[in-house]
Parts: sequence; C-alpha cells; structure tokens
Amino acid sequence: MFEDITSDGTDHWNPTSGVPPPSSEALADAMNVDDIQDLDNEDTEMQPSPGNAGASTSVKRLGKFVHEGSKKPKTAMVMQEQITRIADVAVQSQSSFESFIRADDASSVKTVMDADIECGANEGSDEHYIATELFAKRDLREIFMHMSVGSRLAWLRRKYDHKYPK
Repeated sequence: MFEDITSDGTDHWNPTSGVPPPSSEALADAMNVDDIQDLDNEDTEMQPSPGNAGASTSVKRLGKFVHEGSKKPKTAMVMQEQITRIADVAVQSQSSFESFIRADDASSVKTVMDADIECGANEGSDEHYIATELFAKRDLREIFMHMSVGSRLAWLRRKYDHKYPK
C-alpha cells in the first residue's frame, strides 16, 4: 500500500542529508501559519514566502495539480480504493452473519425446549431435566431436532438412564 511513497526532504529532515533542520524559532519566523490560505487543486502557481516578502528569489510551493492520466496511481487513491474494498467486505460479512443467525433460530434453545415439551417430556420429568442439560450444546440440539417426533422422547429417556443409571 505504501510502495510509491518516497522522501524528498521537502517536508521533514532526513538524517542522511547531513544538515540538521533550523531551530523551531527560526522555522516559526520563516513561516507564518496564520497567513496560509486554502487553495484549489487547480492553482499551481508559485507564491512568495510570507517571511521573505521582499526577496523575489524565495518562493513557496502551495499546491500541485495531479493529472488523472498519470501512469502510477497516487497513494491516496490506492488507499481509498482499499478502504472501500474493506468496507464492502464488512457489509457482506455482516449480511452473511445475519442470515446465519436467522437460520440458526431453528436450533435455538427456546425452539428445542418447546419441541421437548411437544414430544411428551413434561416439565419436572426426567426427560425434561436431561433436556435442560443436553441442549446447552448446539450439536445435541441439532441432533434432537433432526429426529422424528416419535423417537425424541425415547432418546431423552436413554440419555437420562445412561447418565444416571439405577
């Protein structure tokens, strides 16, 4: 993502350039931040530096127009495209997750416990008790819901007898 970024030393000091930057006081005197105005991208003229208004040789570059037909894409555009792609993937993931949650409602604890009572495991019975322990696990809820209604009560009875032998 940052492969086309290079340092030309115009906006910061590079230790390999050898000459340290001027002190912060000298920099503040040379450039008055209050006098800087916003420019459109189309303004490419060179403007004199506010600190050296009398000197005609000192100029400050204020803006640069980027042609859209350039061969290499600019870093900002590449980053914007990547962020857009990330946002698209996030939206797709969210919708996929929401559809999974809706499909998962068939094996929710409430749905399975309602089916437990419908098959004949009345509240307070051994079968209902074992169902409360078993159905904490999703795979056992799915097994129960996949069985025929007639075999569900017998399966719960066998699970209870296996866990609590007489």
